[in-house]
Amino acid sequence: MKTIKTMKYLTLFSMLAVSHLSWADNAFTPAQEARIKAIVRETMVSDPSILEQAIVSLQNYQENKQTEQVQSFIQAHQKELYQQPASPRMGAKNPLVTLVVFTDYNCPYCKQFDPILEKVIQDNPEAALIIKYLPYKGETSVIAAAKATAVWQQQPDKFWALNDLLFKKTGMHTAETINQAMAKVGVDKINSGDAQIKVVKEDYNLATGLNVQGTPFTLVGNQPISGAIPYEQLNEIVKQQIALAKQKK
Repeated sequence: MKTIKTMKYLTLFSMLAVSHLSWADNAFTPAQEARIKAIVRETMVSDPSILEQAIVSLQNYQENKQTEQVQSFIQAHQKELYQQPASPRMGAKNPLVTLVVFTDYNCPYCKQFDPILEKVIQDNPEAALIIKYLPYKGETSVIAAAKATAVWQQQPDKFWALNDLLFKKTGMHTAETINQAMAKVGVDKINSGDAQIKVVKEDYNLATGLNVQGTPFTLVGNQPISGAIPYEQLNEIVKQQIALAKQKK
């Protein structure tokens, strides 16, 4: 059964092939052009797999192009991705592989994925985790990201306890639930301001450059992963990346 996306491609290809032979303008007589259109139409009707093959080829081309763009962006922004001191991090000081996760304290999938990320880092001492914020879910997403960044900058030893509490909240945060979490950890006196908002905006710009479409989004080395995946799958990817890094040493 074809997906909606594939059907859209089929419609597009059909329209292009049958009614828009612009490359042939002035190259054929009207009768020749009509015959060419008829041949194209007959071919598509008799063997629709031709269109499907063209669609698969186009999709593969687009995916490869996007992968190339992502890799180029990563190479051009190594410092911002991996060496930003304002971004919370845990794990190895000199890791063989670094995970960079774009997350949101209001995102239900991020709430599921955060403990998986932390366990993977605990189980792989040669890996590290860096948190970037992509507050998609409204004002309290931005507030929570800015306050968490301030805690990391001023009392990093309290950050992970706050991070866990913020992710454990069921549903959307309010300003009150964020303040309650900070008070429980003992960092309610810490304030966020323009400096922390600037960090969150920089994270957002990185996400835009990586063409991130939602949270969570994770880079494992240079390998992008969209969405929350099971522990077993993520752990296997991390181990593979560590093995590759060792081979290159």
